[in-house]
Amino acid sequence: MNFIKNFIPNVILLEILLFSVISIVIEYFFNKNDPLFFYTYFSPTLLISIAFSLYYGFLGGLTFFGILVLSSLFFYKSFPLQEIFWNLLIVLVASEFRYYWQRRIQSAESEKQYLLQQIDNMRKNLYLLNLSHDALESNYIIKPYSLREMINEIKTKLLQCNEKQELSEFFLNILMKNFQVYSASLYQKKEGRFYRLASLSDEEEIDSKDPMIKAAIETETAKYISPSIFNNITNYEKSLKYLAVVAVRSEEDLYLLTIKEMLFVNLNDAILNYIYILLQYIIEDLSISKKLSIYYNKNNISCDFDFIREFYKMYELKKKAYIDSSVVVFSCEAITPELKYNAKYFIRSLDKVCFCEEKNFIIFLLPFTARAGAIIFFQRITAKLDGLKFKTVLDLNEPTIEKLLEKGSLK
Repeated sequence: MNFIKNFIPNVILLEILLFSVISIVIEYFFNKNDPLFFYTYFSPTLLISIAFSLYYGFLGGLTFFGILVLSSLFFYKSFPLQEIFWNLLIVLVASEFRYYWQRRIQSAESEKQYLLQQIDNMRKNLYLLNLSHDALESNYIIKPYSLREMINEIKTKLLQCNEKQELSEFFLNILMKNFQVYSASLYQKKEGRFYRLASLSDEEEIDSKDPMIKAAIETETAKYISPSIFNNITNYEKSLKYLAVVAVRSEEDLYLLTIKEMLFVNLNDAILNYIYILLQYIIEDLSISKKLSIYYNKNNISCDFDFIREFYKMYELKKKAYIDSSVVVFSCEAITPELKYNAKYFIRSLDKVCFCEEKNFIIFLLPFTARAGAIIFFQRITAKLDGLKFKTVLDLNEPTIEKLLEKGSLK
């Protein structure tokens, strides 16, 4: 693959050379006195300069320009300086146009990728909402845990830690505390092998040929043995190695959770779905948490994980693709539940809001919104929400909200 990538510029150069030679030979055949058609009303040479510059960029246009200069020295007694400079101007203008157009395409691709991630997050949240709605009554009456609280615990931990082993142990401890999982292991599959990340009272090597493991990997879901069929299985402790297996795939690797012992009343579809969601959250947010943990610890977290994650994504898009995003800061006397509800109600679908209760700041993150759009936004919010005092509009050019507020003299 590296050989192909290194060879591509040589292929482009070869294409330009062959096409240039063929076109010059054809032009010489039709007009020997002016083979490059410099002195004609319509010059195909200019058209070729534009085509190379637009298609290959400045490198392609400059290569063809060099060939024109060498050909002019050979074919013309008096060097056509004015026509050569005119071709150079065409190459520069067309190359500059291609550069800006290519940058706009990259910005649009980055924005599209971000929007697709947001759609995927909305899909997961809707699925979570459906599960919560279906089991609301039973969770409220008999179950001592909350799925949202566990997710918030994981997100807070992701800001404080970027080590896979420590995060894996934290995840297994959550399972033990909330679902009474007593024996389990979490593995990462890399290059065809499974590597143990953490275990609960179980150090046995994984059996990758186990049918339940194969089924979970194939479907990338949770598989388990229902307690109702154990009466029909003799010596199940010897024949069955795992009660449940959960498989989650990230962009790069596969993660596998094997459960050998847990409270039987929790061995059901609902609990396994909860475990699958928790594992999916921690795996998908692990890569960005490595970057965020450089700036955060447990004592300096002002906003929740979702706000901090999207803030950092917009910061990276600003650096890489020059996509503008803005931050609007308000202050108030007190952040009440009613104010929180109204603030979340009036924002757009991609916008995020952070309630910094230590300083009584309400901070709005506006992705893909330049300063002019942010000013319109704060005017709309001020007109609809009472008790807010506008502080400032900031361009998103710092990796954390704390550094941005400090730079804007809002400590």
